[in-house]
Amino acid sequence: MNDQRPVWARPEWFARELRSAMPDDWSLAVLDTPTEGTGDGTARAHPAVLESVRDARIYMGFGIAPEVLVEGPGIEWVHTGSAGIGSSLTPTLRARAPHFTNSAGIHAAPMAEAIIGMVLHFARGFDFAVRAQRRGVWDTAPFYAADTPVREVS
Repeated sequence: MNDQRPVWARPEWFARELRSAMPDDWSLAVLDTPTEGTGDGTARAHPAVLESVRDARIYMGFGIAPEVLVEGPGIEWVHTGSAGIGSSLTPTLRARAPHFTNSAGIHAAPMAEAIIGMVLHFARGFDFAVRAQRRGVWDTAPFYAADTPVREVS
């Protein structure tokens, strides 16, 4: 599970921590192949992924392409790093019916932080300041107008 966007790259400790929690007779294949994790993340699987799932019982990736299930007949559990699953719900997945989990909820804190940032941006008048900056002027008029939308957040 490694997206091509650096911000979504798995942390370096991921494989080490996962291995330490696994039974001794299990193996872990961590692939650094380029993966498309946008949307539901069900783009075609890299050939190295198809090779590595042949004896797999668990698959973690961004969505699951049907060919992964075909090449990995022993897969019992699929976990997708994406919150959405619509594209993963293929006839192949439905027929095989492995345990299927997703990462819904992982975006809650960043989304809340973004909303707070947006509220502050408009409540404190940063939109006026940015427009004035683009024009190369220091325009304080919007902040002193009787009907100013600039407010305090309490």
